[in-house]
Amino acid sequence: KIKEGYILRENDTVIISSDSKAKLTFGDGVIYLNCNSKLRIGSKEKQNGSYRLKLYLLEGELYFTSERRNQDKFVFIGHGVTATANSSSVNIKSDREQLTIVQLSGSTLLTSIDTKERIITSCSRLEIKGLEIGQIESITQSDVSNLKNWVGNTAIASELLVSGCTEQKS
Repeated sequence: KIKEGYILRENDTVIISSDSKAKLTFGDGVIYLNCNSKLRIGSKEKQNGSYRLKLYLLEGELYFTSERRNQDKFVFIGHGVTATANSSSVNIKSDREQLTIVQLSGSTLLTSIDTKERIITSCSRLEIKGLEIGQIESITQSDVSNLKNWVGNTAIASELLVSGCTEQKS
């Protein structure tokens, strides 16, 4: 069990059981981990006065938000891609077959193994099945309902309001 105030270090792995959720704070960023999730902490590097923290979503689901406009970068790694976020709110879901990224606000830079880059902007979603990267689409009602259920209705509703998102019918 992680106790409040514990400082996570490089190579620590956070495993969330089927009946739990967790909220982790890294500087200006907050990461919510859903049940049945596994996150490994990677390296933290200082670059030009800001930090770059690598996080490996081994399985499960996370929701990342940064409350202030900062220069720190959070790099989420999984399924052969890196997703780099700073001032944004993004949901990343990973299982054996696919990775789904739902961008509520801000933007995330996605870089694949072939070094091709894509920018996922507010109100967008992207699915990666195996190493096949799909098309960027609008977020769905199902995406929003899922997040409201486990992150919280108020937090997600306020992000939708800030970004001006309206979800599409699933």
